[in-house]
Amino acid sequence: MDWRTYCRDALLGEKGRIVSWIDEQASGDEAITAALRAGGLASFPHTTLDYSGEMTTRVVTSLYASGVERVVALGVIHAGALSEQYRRSFDELLDPHADPAIRKAHLDTLSGAFIRLHDTTAFGGIRPISPIDTWRAIRTNDGLLSGEFCLDYFLSILQLAADRLDREPLAVIPIYSGFSFDPTSGSFSLATQVASEIAELRDGKTAFVITGDLVHYGTNYSEREEMEGKPTSIPELERYFLPLVEKTFTLVTKEKDYLAAFNMLNDTLHNDQRLLLPVVGELLGDDADFQILEFHLSDYAPIWKVDPPCVVASSLVTFTP
Repeated sequence: MDWRTYCRDALLGEKGRIVSWIDEQASGDEAITAALRAGGLASFPHTTLDYSGEMTTRVVTSLYASGVERVVALGVIHAGALSEQYRRSFDELLDPHADPAIRKAHLDTLSGAFIRLHDTTAFGGIRPISPIDTWRAIRTNDGLLSGEFCLDYFLSILQLAADRLDREPLAVIPIYSGFSFDPTSGSFSLATQVASEIAELRDGKTAFVITGDLVHYGTNYSEREEMEGKPTSIPELERYFLPLVEKTFTLVTKEKDYLAAFNMLNDTLHNDQRLLLPVVGELLGDDADFQILEFHLSDYAPIWKVDPPCVVASSLVTFTP
């Protein structure tokens, strides 16, 4: 599926509903605003607009309410949105049976984080912040990111909210997380490097947000053996997965066990923040905290035209240092 076109069409078709969300949340969300003012981060989903739109709008209006002048938006890279060349590199890098030399070459290509210099929105251009010349772990690569869609809703609503609230649009730098660790050695030094470069933007006037869908589960995402013995209804699956999500956040924020977190995020939750959260953990520092404001599993069976259960988590989370 071409998710970028899907997102753009949804945004244009639902402009009136987005405006109503902006009006309802014009003053922002108190919990999100407090986390941003404390130097923390807000995490919002990028599921379909029906599921993620209101949550994303709450983050956007909270950014305007917080008094910041710019925002760093940290996105993920979906393997399924990559071109065939990059997707093959992505898959081989995670394959422990692939040739070590080939994996190293792929890591050179996919390590660190990336910027797409030509981000646009459904409701007009954005005001981007220029990359910093001294950055090495964060690089520009429009080709790698040509199909990536995870920040499209956010960037568009950020622009629309500025118009609706009669505010100067926030300057924004969208950064998409590549590999934050070396799968051949288990080293997460890349996460530290990316976090240290992002931290150069901390000046009291810059906020940080991230996006990610915390669970992908079911007929379109899981092997048959993964589903054996698990609940089948969405409420039961929410009760099953929420403690696992909380455990991964604890591993990242408190224990700093990024490898254990990655294994759970990748193998159990199919969480697309698996490469981003180590960067977040390093950015937050020791003994950070998190609060899950909302956790829902959205029904994707009709979207993929498959038998249920097929769910993706639409969740709103704050992290504070």
